[in-house]
Amino acid sequence: NCEFFPCPAAKSSICTQETCQGIGLLHKECPDGTHVGRDSNNNCEFFPCPSVICTQETKVCPDGTHVGRDSNNNCEFFPCPSVICTKEVKQCADGSFVGRDSNNNCEFFPCPVAKASAFCTQETKECPDGTHVGRDSNNNCEFFPCPSLICTKDAKQCADGSFVGRDSNNNCEFFSCPDAKASAFCTQETKECPDGTHVGRDSNNNCEFF
Repeated sequence: NCEFFPCPAAKSSICTQETCQGIGLLHKECPDGTHVGRDSNNNCEFFPCPSVICTQETKVCPDGTHVGRDSNNNCEFFPCPSVICTKEVKQCADGSFVGRDSNNNCEFFPCPVAKASAFCTQETKECPDGTHVGRDSNNNCEFFPCPSLICTKDAKQCADGSFVGRDSNNNCEFFSCPDAKASAFCTQETKECPDGTHVGRDSNNNCEFF
């Protein structure tokens, strides 16, 4: 069928400078200083370099173990085993806690940087109850909230006969009286609340108690 005859088997003489044009030199220097040539039975690839014989020195790892050199990695030291640190923690100045870092010789992680209170002025604000509060360095130097007021239990009677107590969120002022609309529709009775205040009926809400 006019097929081609098979090519002859490769011989070592084939890997000459002429036949290796375009694939580089005929010899390669190995890490240990020896040289290897090309293999005519393997497409003129270089013969493998001989195994490297490393020195016998060792390196001490953070956990106290020793590792030697790796002949398959240019005689670099083998990696140290992963460190398992103790579970203890350290309390930082801001009250937070940090543990130990297995990637840093089991030293404690650094504490967060504390925000300096000196960034805020030292002025204070007087609260309705007479106490004073300063500025909060962790909240854009806004004043700390005033303590909640405890108002007296007295009540005020409104024009429609209902009663309102005092508002702890408004300097203990009385709550506003409801608009006087059709107060005659509601009775004048009041209800005592758990805090001791009294509320009347709301003429704008089907005479339900406030």
